[in-house]
Amino acid sequence: MQLKMEGKSKICVCNLTAGHSAGWCEESYGIKLDAEEIACIAKGDKNCQFVMAPPDKLRDYVKRYYEHSSDP
Repeated sequence: MQLKMEGKSKICVCNLTAGHSAGWCEESYGIKLDAEEIACIAKGDKNCQFVMAPPDKLRDYVKRYYEHSSDP
């Protein structure tokens, strides 16, 4: 698949994919999950990527990702 863009988004825009995946896993495993996108091709990142976790742990996992990542 080839993407053509005339510009870049300033924010992640694939939140629907993250939310869909969290909802599917939530139903499959019977635990509450939320997701936050941390990388997005439309924003200029190499790939789209998100962190998924129980709501009370999501912020900590996102923070931990950025602490150990070379991404801004």
